Amino acid sequence: MSMLDLKNKQILVSKRLISKDNEESYEAYFGRVTTYDDNRVIIQKENGETESLPYGDELYDEAEEGLYELHDGSTYIDPDFIAEFVVFETRKIYEQHQK
Repeated sequence: MSMLDLKNKQILVSKRLISKDNEESYEAYFGRVTTYDDNRVIIQKENGETESLPYGDELYDEAEEGLYELHDGSTYIDPDFIAEFVVFETRKIYEQHQK
């Protein structure tokens, strides 16, 4: 099976964060893939920070062409992929949401 080619791709990352108090918050940013393998994808955010995301063909959807604008006002024209994640602060919260 061949891997999805993410080399130097621009990705819109969207995260829904669920805290141990079951409160939700959201984070979205644009970033460029610096390296990746079959376990993780390293993204460099526009502010220079890096973040490790999981790799999986099903986690990265090709983005439609066009202008994308985030709530903070940042924009990007024609990102390559969109990746959406739900992040649970604790295992207990994760298990509660699986029921």
